[in-house]
Amino acid sequence: MRRRTVLAGVAGLSGLTGLAGCALFPVDGWNPEDARTTRSTEAFAPPEASTPYRDSDPADNVYRARAVRVENRTRRERYVTVAVDEGDRMVALRNATVPAGATVSHPDLVAKRGSYTLTVDTEAGATAVREFVVSEGVGDLTLVLGDDGIATRQTARCRPGCPPLSTGGFVAEVLRPETTVRRRGVGRLLVRNVGTETRRVRVRLWSDRERLLDYRYRVPVGLRLVLPIVAVGGRYEVAVSVDDRTLRRPWHVPAESAVEFEVGTGVSAVCDAVSGWSTRTYGPFRLGRLVNEDDVDHHLFVSVHHRGSVALDDHYVLEAGETVDVGFETPALSDVELVARTGDGEDLVATWTHCPPPGELVLVVDEDGRLRAYTDCQKAVDAS
Repeated sequence: MRRRTVLAGVAGLSGLTGLAGCALFPVDGWNPEDARTTRSTEAFAPPEASTPYRDSDPADNVYRARAVRVENRTRRERYVTVAVDEGDRMVALRNATVPAGATVSHPDLVAKRGSYTLTVDTEAGATAVREFVVSEGVGDLTLVLGDDGIATRQTARCRPGCPPLSTGGFVAEVLRPETTVRRRGVGRLLVRNVGTETRRVRVRLWSDRERLLDYRYRVPVGLRLVLPIVAVGGRYEVAVSVDDRTLRRPWHVPAESAVEFEVGTGVSAVCDAVSGWSTRTYGPFRLGRLVNEDDVDHHLFVSVHHRGSVALDDHYVLEAGETVDVGFETPALSDVELVARTGDGEDLVATWTHCPPPGELVLVVDEDGRLRAYTDCQKAVDAS
């Protein structure tokens, strides 16, 4: 029987966390910063700014008080002062010397939900004022000291609401939180503010001309929204708007397990971007190996298309248990389609609109004669 799979089995493209340098998303509750040598700075808090800062009503506090980390990427140690204010009131203050290449952690600063003003100063004269958001789904804030200034990083996971960042909108029943539970195969949409001021962002999603999402957010400088909104594979249309500028692109799930946008003065879709606490590096599209895990021979027809042109069109005969090195590479970074078909009629189609898969792609005929695909640094899952 001829079966057509729109790549439900591209495990390397399904949001799995594989080996270092290959994962698209960090493991929940794990932060590489925790593995570094850090210095606690509780002793630097003055008596008038005891921490963590909490509300008298426990219902207005998050379960875990949020921290601020200071990462020094310069070649000299820096003496850094961090102050957190709620309106005109200082609620936390920390001072620390941060060695070159090191990270200092200021734990348990604020537990009360809300938006705070964070001010950071160094003895070298660098200063920055940023918004520090404390809420469920919003993580700790990291300050990055560089030779060209101070940057901030904070991640918020929205489903799709995440006050005080979300300002309302429409969400279809199929995308509601109880439907898009955290699991493998959920497509994620990411929006990161790389500008110099808070941006108001509108995110929309359609499937087969049906409106699924129309939500608005207020995104502070350095903050990245993560929306795990798609749990069903298929072709979607996504639009991200800032002011009067809108970027609308197709989105193929699960081949493209994540689509990422950067906003500032405008909006752009990106590949080489910070994902969680590590950097995903995308190179050209690479098809590395063909693997036959079945105990019988298989004919395999493989083609790669880029913007209507055929970049690869080959026929292979794979003996039982055989692995064939293909070593195919195309410089294309977007709009790539892979089509594979066995002589028994099993076929697989995968499309990457925004970015090629990270790492080298491997095509597998499994022990049941089904086609699967994954990157060489991640494990495949069942294509059914």
